[in-house]
Amino acid sequence: MKKLIFYNHFHNGDIHVSREFVKDIMKKLSPEETYYYHPNSSSILKDIDLIHVKEKYESNKLIEKKGDVVIINTWFHTEHGHRLYQCSIEALYYNFTIIYKELGIKLEPIEYYIPSIDYSKFNISPIDEFMKSDKKYIYVSNGDVHSEQAHPESMEPLIQALSKNKNYTIILTNDLVWNTNEIHANFDDNVIMSKDIIKSDGKDDLNENSYISTKCDVVIGRESGPYSFAHVKENTSSDKKQIFIVSSYIRPFFYPSYYNENKKLYHTNNFAVNIEAIKSLL
Repeated sequence: MKKLIFYNHFHNGDIHVSREFVKDIMKKLSPEETYYYHPNSSSILKDIDLIHVKEKYESNKLIEKKGDVVIINTWFHTEHGHRLYQCSIEALYYNFTIIYKELGIKLEPIEYYIPSIDYSKFNISPIDEFMKSDKKYIYVSNGDVHSEQAHPESMEPLIQALSKNKNYTIILTNDLVWNTNEIHANFDDNVIMSKDIIKSDGKDDLNENSYISTKCDVVIGRESGPYSFAHVKENTSSDKKQIFIVSSYIRPFFYPSYYNENKKLYHTNNFAVNIEAIKSLL
């Protein structure tokens, strides 16, 4: 095969969750060239050897073959998208079952396609230095949401409540800003920004945030970019508590069947009322 083209018209998280399918197809087809068309930063797949094109690929087909070129849509809801599964790994697996059959290659068990990042391709040394202590950490993905996965109410009441527990250091993925340009200062001193650990400007550091999440004891978040990047094998295979805050009508990427009994799933449109319940899980 001369050329393999993947494309996705949507957000960072949508690109991230496709990564194992992309790597597996590249391995099994051995194309001369591989491209990924998407509107986001090339840094999000920097650990995969492909060519990033920041353009929209004009198609919505699940898979197309044009001579010695294969074109694959990696989004959840393509022409064959299974709406019952919504934005879940089951939805992607359903789509790629069709793609793999068309390509004549073997589809692995669904657990194989839980995302995995080669963190060595990123600057993780400041993270290792910061997190080498025996402290306990809570990772909170408090960024904006850009779809219907969760309602965009402020997470600050929850963060403030969590910060009262001095047994934990709270690591936030986004600045404490809500309907204002001012950083809120009403939080305890055990709250820190992930960008201050990474030593970044808070841009193009989703993979580094993902690495931080693997070092934390608890992971909390809405289905935003930073939280999507916490969907990795290191987290799904561990016993850490993970609290998903997603809309009641949205199925999260990792459905409960992929978590042991220590993991917790929250479906709520107003998580503020569940602050005490979330605190009790720590």
